[in-house]
Amino acid sequence: MYWDANDKVTVTVMGDGETDLDLYIFDEDDNLVAYDTDYTDTCYCNFTAETSGNYTIAVVNLGTFVNYFSLNIN
Repeated sequence: MYWDANDKVTVTVMGDGETDLDLYIFDEDDNLVAYDTDYTDTCYCNFTAETSGNYTIAVVNLGTFVNYFSLNIN
C-alpha cells in the first residue's frame, strides 16, 4: 500500500472468532511502524506515515484453524 508522508492511516482487521490474529505494518525499509498483538482476532492500528512509500500489511494467524477476516484501510 502506498502512503504519502504525514498521511493518517487506520487499518482494521475483523476475524471470524476462531483464532488469535496479529497485525503488523512495515515501511518500505522493513521498519515496524504499527502493530496490534493482543489475544483477539480484532486488530486496530492507527498511525501517521513518517515517509512516503510502499508499506506492507501483514496479518498473522496464531491458531491452528482457518480464520476468515476482513481488512479495512482508511
